[in-house]
Amino acid sequence: MFFRDTYPLGRIPALIPATWEDGWPTFGDDGVVRVGDTFAKPIVLDPATERRERLKSIVASDDFANDAEHRAFSDTVWEVPDAPTYDESLLGVELVANPGFEDAGTAPWAAQFGATLSRETSGAASGTGALRVAGRTLNGSGPNQQLGGKIQAGVTYEVSARVRYASGPAQVRFNLVGDWGAGVTTLAWANATPGEWTTVRGTYTVPQDADVRTFKLAVETPWGNPQPPSSSVEYLLDDVSVVGRAPAVETPTLEEVSYNGSDLDLAWQWNHAPDNRYWSLTEREGWLRLTNGHVVSGEAEYTKAPGRDLTYLEEARNTLGQRTFGPTASAETRVDVSGMLDGDVAGLAVYGRSFAYAGVQQVDGERTLGLVTRLQPFTDTIDREAVESFVPGSQVPLGERADVHLKADADFASPGGQLWVQYSYSLDGRTWQPLGPRQGPLVMDWSLSHFMGYRFGLFSYAKERTGGHVDFDHFLLSDVLDADGGADRTALDAVVAEAEGLDPADHTAESWAAVEQALAWARSTTAPSTQNQADAPARALALAVASLEPTTSPGVAFAAEASLRALAGTDYVAVRVVNEEDVPVDVVVATPYGSRTFADVRPGASAYQAFPTRRSQAPAGEATVTVTRSTDAATTTRTVPFGR
Repeated sequence: MFFRDTYPLGRIPALIPATWEDGWPTFGDDGVVRVGDTFAKPIVLDPATERRERLKSIVASDDFANDAEHRAFSDTVWEVPDAPTYDESLLGVELVANPGFEDAGTAPWAAQFGATLSRETSGAASGTGALRVAGRTLNGSGPNQQLGGKIQAGVTYEVSARVRYASGPAQVRFNLVGDWGAGVTTLAWANATPGEWTTVRGTYTVPQDADVRTFKLAVETPWGNPQPPSSSVEYLLDDVSVVGRAPAVETPTLEEVSYNGSDLDLAWQWNHAPDNRYWSLTEREGWLRLTNGHVVSGEAEYTKAPGRDLTYLEEARNTLGQRTFGPTASAETRVDVSGMLDGDVAGLAVYGRSFAYAGVQQVDGERTLGLVTRLQPFTDTIDREAVESFVPGSQVPLGERADVHLKADADFASPGGQLWVQYSYSLDGRTWQPLGPRQGPLVMDWSLSHFMGYRFGLFSYAKERTGGHVDFDHFLLSDVLDADGGADRTALDAVVAEAEGLDPADHTAESWAAVEQALAWARSTTAPSTQNQADAPARALALAVASLEPTTSPGVAFAAEASLRALAGTDYVAVRVVNEEDVPVDVVVATPYGSRTFADVRPGASAYQAFPTRRSQAPAGEATVTVTRSTDAATTTRTVPFGR
């Protein structure tokens, strides 16, 4: 089993045959796997099972009826840790002693790795003193100060210093670093040029689990082997500063992680760990409600790429998503925006680090629908308001309207390796208009900032205050991008006719109830205006029909035997199945050495197959025989042992 990078869709798993030759894995039929190659499936299913399994998917349309299977993990009782506490007297104050070198000596600064320190009374960046760092031979040669007992785990520190060197390389990078026994960590850095005072400035959050009882602040230049010229540069240091600020971290509660009575299909995934207080399938029956329980900070950064800003959309807590699929994918939703507050934004997104979304913004009591697109190239720092401003010409004032239908058509095929998205909207659910031109290209980021394939997402976030909410009525999927002139009902009508021709008495009550529910949805779809509205109920009904379980019927009568035999020094497994029914049957034989299907085996006839093992001494094992009766599709499976 392997995966194929299919950007920007993401990674697609697949199976190819493999054998071992001379201790090495050999893939494919001849050691080569070519584009377009196909291989026989290792497991052969009966037709009914084959149909059911092909209709299953890792994506799913949803009417948000809260009827998904309840999962045991939802009932986990979590232990919520106590909120961390901090010494407030060490926050908001300067932690560095003698930071501007105004004292008569250099204490408490100390030299490391052979450097010599002296106080200069002329040429300071500010005040009357600066620290001269000389005698350097290593990148770490320089000054340090012990801040143990002052630095606190979990706190974000603003660190800065000013440096100047007179001669040496055309550019030298200076690092402010921390060392608390877990390796030297760069807190901030800047490139300096000869003769100019340069400010090194940055922020760093000490990990919550760090042991910082010993913490050394130091100044370094980059390491190299051999030591680069910068390792011997003499420089002046002034105005060193380390100031901590209280973390803006919400205290977790048990309700945040406890089951809230809502069960989502496993096709859904949250963009972050969800806050279960602020999403629900029960507050409004048949709808997904997203409530803004948090205000985006506008200061969030990627955990795995500190210093790179997140957009508001990426920071939003309860974004609910499913993966996209290709080569074409379409998602449609209906959203009630009547519960929005000023500063709220909500809609339907296709997102990675690049993204496009159709969103409703409320400003001064007025709601406007528009298109937002973020494309590469990326910069580490961004103007979030500018990034998530509407594409010019895409704004649609909603006035008193609160019911908005949104559709995202995602094309991954033209050209390959890129994603282009066309958004559409409707204010009555019947007549659709494009929302701006097709947006793209959206491509993979290929960094730790956002290393994932593109997803569809339903989102809502607040920029001003909590309490606003939006309701989503449904999420409808199709692989057809456009349905101008009306949807194609062929598949929908066919599966409705199939379901209506079935006899409920032939099936278990539970499996038939699922068909009735899906059939009601399909019958109510009388005039679909998009292919999504036709395909979603058609697929749901087809899966329900394929999953029907027959009422108890006699098992299928057959005889089966398997044996291990030798021929010309090589073992083979021989399997014989005799049909003891009065009607034809289908037979599937599966062994560790291959499978075979026999169709329409006549009454009293036998099916026989010999499977080469390619071994001279094959071990004992089992063959699996599945026989399906032609008249009622009843199926019986047995395992038959074989050995010497």
